[in-house]
Amino acid sequence: MRRSLQFLQLTKRQRVLVSSRLGVMGFSIPAAIAAQLAQPDHKVIAICGDGGFQMVVGELATAVQYRLPIIVIVFNNGLLQNVTVQQPTPYGTILQNPDFVALARAYGADGAVIDGETDVDAVMRQALAQRDTPFLIDLRCNPNIMVPLSKWEKHFEA
Repeated sequence: MRRSLQFLQLTKRQRVLVSSRLGVMGFSIPAAIAAQLAQPDHKVIAICGDGGFQMVVGELATAVQYRLPIIVIVFNNGLLQNVTVQQPTPYGTILQNPDFVALARAYGADGAVIDGETDVDAVMRQALAQRDTPFLIDLRCNPNIMVPLSKWEKHFEA
């Protein structure tokens, strides 16, 4: 999420929740649930990596139970990237991900995959449509593209 903030352009009316300085995995879905409950008339979008998503995937059941139309975008590269970037020799960072869209549907949500072949505008229209269940976007990313830690993250390292 923090890397995403380098490129996230918000309007004056948009807000973002970030687990600043903690590097917490699994923050975005619970935060999105809280934000949607606090602001039921707003569009709430959670952005997370595949590792962090898998840590709290069960919270999709909560979002479905409370009929929350959150949008969850999962950066799916099959890798714990923040850990990989910090290790001289990566160990234990490769993920075997399930079919995230099928998993979302199993919880009662909906979803779609975005990859190099996808009509992104069509998926976004589907995600932003009026609904009363979560919508998951499985955004397939190339695991060989490694983004270095941001200056923001380095600033707060102990």
